[in-house]
Amino acid sequence: MPTTLPLAGSDDVLVYSEPSASRPRPPLQRLRADGSVAWAVLPPEGQDSWVSASVVDGTVTANSWSCWHVMIDLESGQETERTFTK
Repeated sequence: MPTTLPLAGSDDVLVYSEPSASRPRPPLQRLRADGSVAWAVLPPEGQDSWVSASVVDGTVTANSWSCWHVMIDLESGQETERTFTK
């Protein structure tokens, strides 16, 4: 089941989900109110998945199963920083 995070001041949401047979590496996505994709970011590694995400001051902070901490610009979806945390 997907995890959905509402975005304050917007009708958009962030969505990420666990891997499945049909989507082994699901992206973290920003979805508009109409369901269209504003941007999507794949997890850092080939067999990886997103396990958490939050938004602080216009930056998405996301963590992957393989111990990557990734900062993503909320507006553009561009990765701004990546740190291995293990």
